[in-house]
Amino acid sequence: MAQVRFDKDEFHGELQFYVETSFDGGYQTELSFSEFDDLSYYLRAYYFNNYKELFQDSDIVSLVLTGISFKGRKYGESESFSLHLDEGWKRAIVNFDEKKYGDLNVDKLKRIRDIIIE
Repeated sequence: MAQVRFDKDEFHGELQFYVETSFDGGYQTELSFSEFDDLSYYLRAYYFNNYKELFQDSDIVSLVLTGISFKGRKYGESESFSLHLDEGWKRAIVNFDEKKYGDLNVDKLKRIRDIIIE
């Protein structure tokens, strides 16, 4: 498995939530993160129902994680990735420099992609 590290300045993401309150009904909101430690903190607070740590709203009745997305790009290069998961909708994009990594059977990968799309 190839591993590519991305610069901190070029990584960011969002967690999307549906918040239900006792007074206002409900609304959509998101939390942004730029480090995996922040992502871990948000997910831990969500898992343990510590809604006050995530939002200032004290009237939260329930909280539903509706989506997650994050993107990264290697600074000054064309290599990037993005991942989006949103209420059953999934999408992942990876861009890499084929010449940098040598022959990666690009023709075979393109043919597999064409078969999947058909």
